[in-house]
Amino acid sequence: MTQRRNQRGRGQARPPRLILLACLVVAALAVVRLSPAWNGIAARARTLTGALGWPGTAQDTLSAPQGVQDDAGATATAEQSADAAATNDASATTNADTAESSGTSTPATAATDADPLATTIATQVSKKDAEAYAWDEDLAPNYVRVIGTAYVADDAPEEGVISYAALDRLGRAGRVVGTLNKEMVEEAAFRGRQELPDWNPTGWDDNDEVKVELAGGGTYTGYFWNRSHLMADSLGGAATPENLITGTRMQNVGDNSGSGGMAHPEGKARSWLEADDRSGTLYYAATPVYVEDDLVARAVIVDVRSSDGAIDERAIVYNAAKGYLIDYASGNWWKVS
Repeated sequence: MTQRRNQRGRGQARPPRLILLACLVVAALAVVRLSPAWNGIAARARTLTGALGWPGTAQDTLSAPQGVQDDAGATATAEQSADAAATNDASATTNADTAESSGTSTPATAATDADPLATTIATQVSKKDAEAYAWDEDLAPNYVRVIGTAYVADDAPEEGVISYAALDRLGRAGRVVGTLNKEMVEEAAFRGRQELPDWNPTGWDDNDEVKVELAGGGTYTGYFWNRSHLMADSLGGAATPENLITGTRMQNVGDNSGSGGMAHPEGKARSWLEADDRSGTLYYAATPVYVEDDLVARAVIVDVRSSDGAIDERAIVYNAAKGYLIDYASGNWWKVS
């Protein structure tokens, strides 16, 4: 009895070796299964079995693990975005190159206001626009500056006629427009210079003699103000209040060389009309520009275009005098240097 109890105790303390071996195999398989190497072995095994055509393995060889799929998808998406951005950049560059080659550019705004000096035919402007009509000696030393091609409005009269605006409520002369021909210049030359009326344009203040330094280096000595024609007498202009403004001697003739002041457009028009066998017409418009209720014009805009296109210009003639300040509202003036 005692011996059998001892045998049972020894059997409980040392289990059979087969059971112990089985436990060790199961543990080893679990460790291997969890290791990274197993994944590679398993993947190769699935690929091999799929190639052999064994069922249930082909799909495994075509599908990547979920984590790999996510990374690949993210990579593909990033690459597609980069490609799209590169395409957009290339398209923008192409458009910019095309615009540059065609001389155009994308506007900063949908519309841009045109330069008022290019098309204005208004005789009265606001104070905020006054600077555009101020004389700059560096830009226009002889009191005239060509600013573009002529602006031909739809108010041109028939050939051989000059149209004068009525004096406004302040008595100021307005726009004068004519469609001139050779006969008008010949008639003006035949009759000679017309006597001006015993009448002063608006803003005519005390008219003393002055000395003004001229662009050509000389000095003008004479009266400060002239009764300045809008349409020149030599072009057929009338000697009436509707055709006269208060202008400085410089506004009238510049340095008296024929290339300054109103003499610049008048001389070009007259030379074209006087040419031998001239059969065409010439559009000539003179628009005095006043700032609000000023009595004296800041400038005169002159448009000249010949029917053959030989003359086509818009000029601004400044009503100023070097070394003097003018109060355009009243016509007062004084020497400053």
